[in-house]
Order: sequence, then structure tokens, then C-alpha cells
Amino acid sequence: MIKAAMVTPNLTLGGAERWVVDMVKHSDPTRVRWTGVACSSYGGCDQSLATELRAHVPLYANRCLGRPAHAKPFFWPAIKEITGPDFRLTVQEACKDADVIVTWGSPDLSYFLGPFKVPKIVCSHTTRREDKPRPVTGVTHLAAVSEAAMKYFDGRQGNNLPRRVIYNGADPVRCRATRTRREVRAAWKLTEGHVVVGYLGRQSPEKNPLAPAEAICEMPSKYHAVYVGVGPQGDGVCEDTFAWCEHHVPGRFHMFPPTAAVGNVLAGFDVLMLASFREAFSLTLIEAWLAGVPVVATPVGSVPEVQRRFGDMVFLVPCKPTPEELRLAITMATTRPLRRRIVERAQRVALEHFTVRKMVERWTTYLEEVVSGRC
Repeated sequence: MIKAAMVTPNLTLGGAERWVVDMVKHSDPTRVRWTGVACSSYGGCDQSLATELRAHVPLYANRCLGRPAHAKPFFWPAIKEITGPDFRLTVQEACKDADVIVTWGSPDLSYFLGPFKVPKIVCSHTTRREDKPRPVTGVTHLAAVSEAAMKYFDGRQGNNLPRRVIYNGADPVRCRATRTRREVRAAWKLTEGHVVVGYLGRQSPEKNPLAPAEAICEMPSKYHAVYVGVGPQGDGVCEDTFAWCEHHVPGRFHMFPPTAAVGNVLAGFDVLMLASFREAFSLTLIEAWLAGVPVVATPVGSVPEVQRRFGDMVFLVPCKPTPEELRLAITMATTRPLRRRIVERAQRVALEHFTVRKMVERWTTYLEEVVSGRC
């Protein structure tokens, strides 16, 4: 058995943060024991994620001096130990017994991880490129959730470290509905006669959150856009999206706060819209596949990689789709024969390859190889 530790810049509501929790929660304790998770208090710490994580591993944080006024809320009751203002002390406490350290976010980590003489892995969950890329420091291995996400390290000093792509996975249990479709829609004040184009998650600009509303502008009144999630800062409804919808599709959009009952949300959707400008490997995408919901998506991140291997799993639109292109894709996604074929393939492939158990198994094998020096 190996001992591993995790270092995370925050625990807010996002795919990478969900990955942190799932990695710890679903690991085989006979193969991996997590010694601790260090979370920087400069970022946010969501109550639900922190509570879920704390049930499986000690959670450490530092009492950061001068947290910015716009910082996301931090749930202190879940923290096992609070160190002084220097985050290095938190990392040392969480990682002191570890055989390997896993982190994500900034690749410039020599200040925090440099003193440790064990393998240190940084995982890319993004495809964002910087004007002046910082070097990859303080780590020994590079990982990514897709081939597209691995390109984040290209062009950086230190990018010649050993690399491994380990595809994401989602929890099928989270994708199971505990309420009927009729009950979910009744809570949204919608009926079975409506066609729901759904958006799930943070409404960050790179995810093109206006796409569902732009699409239904071109469609009959029975089409509605339902948004479940938060604004780009994680602290409420995205005001820009709300204002646009209020002006262009009044009465045909509905916005709700984030919920852990992802399965219920997906049960109410007819189509999930993921017309992002960039992605790594969206957990929302996998959750829709597992739940049997058709997805309209752009060919970004993992989508082309997965479709090259397994065939059509989404209804594709261009990277910067027009409302008409979105409308046509939604029409195809709600056409029964085509919908059934693609949705059934996506669900089967996701269950075989992209569950959280499969993801953690891949990561566990990789960690064992890293610790043993085989990679």
C-alpha cells in the first residue's frame, strides 16, 4: 500500500474540486491511504465538498492573512487543523508521511513542494494558455485529464517531465434520479409538453452560458432554457446571463442554485447544452452520458478524442456556434431514432470507461508506478 497526499488551491464547486473529493473517497484503502489534503485558504472552501471530503481524510488549511474581499466563502468547521499564515506549513502537515503528492492548478510549486523528496505530480484540468507561461517547477511528473489538457504544459520550462493522460470519470450514483421527471419539472413550473434545454454548472465565459437561451430564441415557445448552477465567481446567479435572458426570452428561462442532486436535474432535461469555447474533460458531460441525456457540444477538449475512439457520443456544433446551428443540433438531439442511437452508445461507453471507479483505478495504478519508479 502506498501513502498519498493531495494539495488543492481551493474546494469550490467545480470539476477539479469534485475530482479531489472523488479521488480520496473512492480509492481502494488496501492500495492507497490518503494522509491528508492541504487546501489553501486564499481560495474558497464549499461546505458540502469539505464535509464530504473530511469524512475520508484529514483536511488542513492555513489562516491566510488579508484574504481578498471578493474571496469565495471558506467553511472552517470541516478543517482538522489550521496552521499559520504560510501555506507551506499546511502542506508540510498534510504531506509529511506521504510517498507521493498529487496537486493541480498552478505548475509553479517549488515554494510549497520543493522540500519534499518524494514524487510530486501536477494534474492539468484545463486547456487555458497564458501569454507568458510560468515554468513547471517543484514537481516530478505531469498528468492531465485529456490529451487536450496535457497541452497546457507545452511551451513551459520543465515541460519535458514524464507525462501521463488519465481520463476523468463521474459517479453513476450521483447521476441517479431520486425524483420523477414529472416532479422535477413541476418544481421548475414546467410540464412534459415543454422541451428543456439545460445548462449545468458554473456560468463561466469560456463555457458559453448564453448558448441555451440563444438557441431557444430560434425555436417555438414550448422550448425553455433551464440553468442550474452559479455565476463565474461561484456566489450566485450570473447577472449577465440573467439580463440577456430577461431581455430576449422572458418567461422562457429558469435559474436555480447548485445542487448535489445532479441526477434529478438531468432527469428534467431533454438536452444538455455544453457549447464551451474550451474544456479539458467536463464532468457534466460524463454525468449526462451516464444519465442517458443527449448532449449538444462543441468539438473541444476530450470530445474529439473520445469520439475518435468510440464513435459519435454528442451532437456536434462548431466551436463558435450560431443560434441556427444550435437550433439544428437540438432538433437532431430530440429526434427519436438518432437520439436513441447516440445516447445509448454514450451511456454504454461511459459506464465501461468513464465512471469514477474506472478513473480512480487508473490513478491508483499510475501512483503505484510512480512510487515504484517505473515511470
